[in-house]
Amino acid sequence: MVAVPKRGRYGLLFTDSFFPPRGQNTFSLAELAPNLGNLRILQLRSEHGLFESSTWLATLTAPHLQIIYPQSWREFRHANPTFLKALDKGLQWLLAPAAS
Repeated sequence: MVAVPKRGRYGLLFTDSFFPPRGQNTFSLAELAPNLGNLRILQLRSEHGLFESSTWLATLTAPHLQIIYPQSWREFRHANPTFLKALDKGLQWLLAPAAS
Protein backbone atom coordinates (compact mmCIF):
# COMPACT_ATOMS: atom_id res chain seq x y z
CA MET A 1 0.00 0.00 0.00
CA VAL A 2 1.28 3.42 -0.88
CA ALA A 3 0.13 6.71 0.65
CA VAL A 4 -2.71 5.09 2.55
CA PRO A 5 -5.44 7.55 3.62
CA LYS A 6 -7.25 7.39 6.97
CA ARG A 7 -10.46 6.44 5.17
CA GLY A 8 -11.04 4.84 1.83
CA ARG A 9 -13.64 3.36 -0.46
CA TYR A 10 -13.68 0.93 -3.31
CA GLY A 11 -13.61 3.03 -6.45
CA LEU A 12 -12.24 6.38 -5.29
CA LEU A 13 -13.96 9.54 -6.46
CA PHE A 14 -12.22 12.60 -7.88
CA THR A 15 -12.84 14.55 -4.65
CA ASP A 16 -11.12 11.78 -2.65
CA SER A 17 -7.83 13.09 -4.03
CA PHE A 18 -8.31 16.33 -2.10
CA PHE A 19 -10.33 15.30 0.97
CA PRO A 20 -10.51 12.04 2.91
CA PRO A 21 -13.50 9.99 1.73
CA ARG A 22 -16.52 10.07 4.03
CA GLY A 23 -20.07 8.89 4.12
CA GLN A 24 -21.69 5.82 2.67
CA ASN A 25 -19.48 3.02 1.31
CA THR A 26 -16.32 4.31 3.02
CA PHE A 27 -14.23 2.50 5.61
CA SER A 28 -11.23 3.07 7.81
CA LEU A 29 -8.23 0.79 7.56
CA ALA A 30 -8.71 -0.14 11.23
CA GLU A 31 -12.15 -1.48 10.23
CA LEU A 32 -10.62 -3.39 7.33
CA ALA A 33 -7.64 -4.80 9.28
CA PRO A 34 -9.41 -7.73 11.03
CA ASN A 35 -10.44 -9.09 7.63
CA LEU A 36 -6.86 -9.26 6.32
CA GLY A 37 -6.03 -12.49 8.19
CA ASN A 38 -2.35 -13.42 7.80
CA LEU A 39 -1.79 -11.35 4.69
CA ARG A 40 1.60 -9.63 4.93
CA ILE A 41 1.23 -5.87 4.76
CA LEU A 42 3.81 -3.44 3.43
CA GLN A 43 3.01 0.24 3.73
CA LEU A 44 5.20 2.79 2.00
CA ARG A 45 4.47 6.16 3.49
CA SER A 46 5.64 9.67 2.73
CA GLU A 47 7.11 11.56 5.65
CA HIS A 48 4.88 14.60 5.25
CA GLY A 49 1.68 13.04 3.93
CA LEU A 50 -1.21 15.03 5.40
CA PHE A 51 -3.96 12.45 4.84
CA GLU A 52 -1.90 9.30 5.32
CA SER A 53 -2.38 6.98 8.26
CA SER A 54 -0.23 4.34 9.87
CA THR A 55 -1.98 3.97 13.24
CA TRP A 56 -4.07 1.15 11.77
CA LEU A 57 -0.94 -1.02 11.55
CA ALA A 58 -1.07 -1.45 15.35
CA THR A 59 -4.39 -3.29 14.96
CA LEU A 60 -2.87 -5.97 12.70
CA THR A 61 -1.97 -9.42 13.95
CA ALA A 62 -0.36 -10.32 10.63
CA PRO A 63 3.27 -9.48 9.81
CA HIS A 64 3.59 -5.90 8.65
CA LEU A 65 6.26 -3.39 7.79
CA GLN A 66 6.08 0.36 7.36
CA ILE A 67 8.72 2.19 5.39
CA ILE A 68 8.72 5.96 5.59
CA TYR A 69 10.10 7.67 2.53
CA PRO A 70 12.03 10.64 4.00
CA GLN A 71 11.47 14.24 2.99
CA SER A 72 8.50 13.45 0.81
CA TRP A 73 4.88 14.43 0.41
CA ARG A 74 1.93 12.31 -0.65
CA GLU A 75 2.77 12.36 -4.33
CA PHE A 76 5.71 10.10 -5.13
CA ARG A 77 6.39 11.89 -8.41
CA HIS A 78 10.14 11.55 -8.42
CA ALA A 79 11.47 8.00 -8.27
CA ASN A 80 14.89 9.07 -7.08
CA PRO A 81 17.46 6.59 -5.72
CA THR A 82 16.28 7.06 -2.10
CA PHE A 83 12.70 6.22 -3.04
CA LEU A 84 13.74 3.25 -5.16
CA LYS A 85 15.93 1.91 -2.34
CA ALA A 86 13.01 2.15 0.14
CA LEU A 87 10.67 0.48 -2.34
CA ASP A 88 13.18 -2.30 -3.03
CA LYS A 89 13.68 -2.92 0.71
CA GLY A 90 9.94 -3.24 1.22
CA LEU A 91 9.41 -5.54 -1.75
CA GLN A 92 12.26 -7.80 -0.64
CA TRP A 93 10.63 -8.12 2.79
CA LEU A 94 7.20 -8.70 1.26
CA LEU A 95 8.40 -11.40 -1.10
CA ALA A 96 10.74 -13.16 1.33
CA PRO A 97 9.64 -16.55 2.69
CA ALA A 98 7.61 -16.21 5.88
CA ALA A 99 9.46 -16.99 9.10
CA SER A 100 8.42 -20.26 10.70
